[in-house]
Amino acid sequence: MDATLEAFRLAWNADRVDDVKAMFAPESRASFSRSLDRIVERHQWHPLPQLTPTHRTDEGYFAAAYFQLPGSEKEFYTSWTYDRATKGWVMNLFRVPK
Repeated sequence: MDATLEAFRLAWNADRVDDVKAMFAPESRASFSRSLDRIVERHQWHPLPQLTPTHRTDEGYFAAAYFQLPGSEKEFYTSWTYDRATKGWVMNLFRVPK
């Protein structure tokens, strides 16, 4: 999980949106990608704001990771599941603070 979260943070902080979208679970990648595009436009995140990891929880095949966004007291939330078929972690939910 550590490597996946670091890859996510690095992709996000480098403004590599397509790499971030590739981390979404395949079955929800299209809808999550559209949601992320809308959020980026709404917040006018060009480039994406830098994320700083704050904490996470691990529960076997499920993990939640929280990141701090600059200028926000609320945290960016990501939820991850372990995909046994690919033997890797995929993002299955994210929430951006309003």
